[in-house]
Amino acid sequence: MVDFKGVHFPKEAILYAVFFYLRYPGSYRELEEILEERGVDVDHGTLNRWVVKFAPLLAAEAQSRKKPTALPHFGSLLCSQHSYVRAMPALKLQQNLRQNPEACTRSPVQFTRFENF
Repeated sequence: MVDFKGVHFPKEAILYAVFFYLRYPGSYRELEEILEERGVDVDHGTLNRWVVKFAPLLAAEAQSRKKPTALPHFGSLLCSQHSYVRAMPALKLQQNLRQNPEACTRSPVQFTRFENF
């Protein structure tokens, strides 16, 4: 969890400023004007310190909460016949399964990861 102790602005204002700076192109002075329109009076130097301090912490927090995807790693696909399909694009694999559905009889296809590939 990102620690916001000792800051003089609300946590939501800091998060909004950091996300806005990282998401959209623009300078700290432009972000200062945008925040001023929204009622937050902050200096562009403070925005720089916030981005330098909180951006790596937020990135690490987001990385730790990231879940694995359901997409297989090509080269680690294992069908029920224990035949290895290596470096085959996903579309070609789908075409092969449509033409020969007996190639993989298990539903859904089991994916495992091999470290040697």
